[in-house]
Amino acid sequence: MLEQGLTLLIQSGLGSPPLASGGFMAQAPKGSTTAYTWRIIFDRNEHALNSFKGFAKAMVQIDCFAPDAPAVLTLARAITAKLNGFSGTLPDADSTFVDRCFRSDMMDFTEDPDARDYRRMLEFTIFYTSTV
Repeated sequence: MLEQGLTLLIQSGLGSPPLASGGFMAQAPKGSTTAYTWRIIFDRNEHALNSFKGFAKAMVQIDCFAPDAPAVLTLARAITAKLNGFSGTLPDADSTFVDRCFRSDMMDFTEDPDARDYRRMLEFTIFYTSTV
């Protein structure tokens, strides 16, 4: 699964102990401080006369959350460093092959001060071989 492979790849780039908890689908658990979540914006098969079966394109949104600006920037930089330009086999159960992955958008948001203060949204476009 693409999602599992991306989460494992990101976690491998966050150090030990990791900069953040993460790999949560769409929403971090209550009480999280520095964390990241992911969601699929779209995932579709690409069809062309000369393309092979299973070639897919996905856009994945990763939201970085932290109680202060330096922490959210550090987390976003670490995730971008791991994913932007990645090409190879992901460490998921299906050994998903990624042809290329690149950051296609980035945006900053101010969150509710009672929850998390800072959020940076990263979007990545990923071309990969789908096993589904």
